[in-house]
Amino acid sequence: SCTGLRIGSVVAPTAQHAANIKRKQVPWSLNSMALVFLSAVVQDEAYLEETWRVTPLWRANLLTQLNRRFPSWEVHGQPYLSWVWVNTKNEATALQATALAKQHGVPIRHGEPGYKLPTFIRLAVRNPDQVAHLLDAWKSIWEQ
Repeated sequence: SCTGLRIGSVVAPTAQHAANIKRKQVPWSLNSMALVFLSAVVQDEAYLEETWRVTPLWRANLLTQLNRRFPSWEVHGQPYLSWVWVNTKNEATALQATALAKQHGVPIRHGEPGYKLPTFIRLAVRNPDQVAHLLDAWKSIWEQ
């Protein structure tokens, strides 16, 4: 699954303009391979329908699990979104959560780069088994 892909292009009038834009470019921008993936996936109606069906269910599970273990964290976003913004309310906790997730092979985004939200993390909505794996990686945080 690659929900939430960002694909785009920029035409700059000068090389200096292009360099200025590049300096502000987010670290997760994608290339033409993402466009090939997107072209294929939008033709797969069954995949799209299944994604729309499970995303709110999986998201609700993620929120339930987060609220159970981290009741002080604030969760943001709409029920149909494939991601969740979480305010951990502590910069060190957000950094620790990001590092632990990475160590366990679960990509999450820290809120500081690009957004200037150092207490936030952004999580992808995933199936319950993958959520359990992430929460297991964070066991040292929620046991504090």
